[in-house]
Amino acid sequence: MKIPAHLTGFWVIHEHKDPYRKGSTGAGLVVWPGVEIRIKKQEYSNKTKLVYNNIELNVCPLRKILGDHTKIYMEAKSPYMIGEGYAASAAIALAASITRQLVEKGHYNILQAAAEAHKAEVECLTGLGDIIAIIQGGYLEVRTKPGAPGIGEVVTIPINEKLIVITAKLSNTITMTPKMLVELRDRINKLGSELVEKLLANPTIEEFLELSHEFTTKLGIVNGKVIDNIEQVLRPLRNNGTILGYYYKKKTLVVVCEDQYVENVLDSLGKLNLKPIIHRIVPNGIQIHEVQGEQLIQ
Repeated sequence: MKIPAHLTGFWVIHEHKDPYRKGSTGAGLVVWPGVEIRIKKQEYSNKTKLVYNNIELNVCPLRKILGDHTKIYMEAKSPYMIGEGYAASAAIALAASITRQLVEKGHYNILQAAAEAHKAEVECLTGLGDIIAIIQGGYLEVRTKPGAPGIGEVVTIPINEKLIVITAKLSNTITMTPKMLVELRDRINKLGSELVEKLLANPTIEEFLELSHEFTTKLGIVNGKVIDNIEQVLRPLRNNGTILGYYYKKKTLVVVCEDQYVENVLDSLGKLNLKPIIHRIVPNGIQIHEVQGEQLIQ
């Protein structure tokens, strides 16, 4: 399974006692590379096993979805780790949900699998809107109604597929703990709601980038010194048109530029001692292939 990454720019938290209806509205980019996952049966094992970038992990959504299936081996490869802001946990949850259906039924329903993955993400507190963005979004997605696929709603804004998204892991960033999320919830929701309305009124990539930058900086959820250094380097590039814009997502810097300016951006990020990952915008979500046998989805 090849599952794209999702880089949220801003969001609004929507609580509900029903996990299928709990979720988020907001907007983000769907990009590749994401997570590539190979699934196979293991003959002798008493537990489901996930190896992510050669490290065995025990993650909540996987346990919740595949806890009673002991012969599943999942091997995931990605340029980044879980928890860095790329929706990797959503990719794991989605792969696990599809796998459960294949094991139990011999076939799968992508909408039902995605709904179960969303439920696991919500209950594990690992995500609110990534699943629906990946499955029903693409390009620049705007989540206009919260909830799992089939309940929530997404607007897809097509953008130039030649645009390049460059990300880089940031050090010394502020970790958003559950306590911080609770304390900031009212500010997040008020600001996020305003930004969703602004983006729908002017649905462009430039507007999205500007609003996403505003969201992070106004909330103060990235270390001030980290931002100051980046701003000094990237603000001139935005002003002269070398980049379309940039923003911060968890521990990750996100920069968007046209393909002819990639080297300029890489040189600038090098001055900040950042290690960039180059992504492309993708118009659709998951790809699933049966390695031995008939191709299922392309």
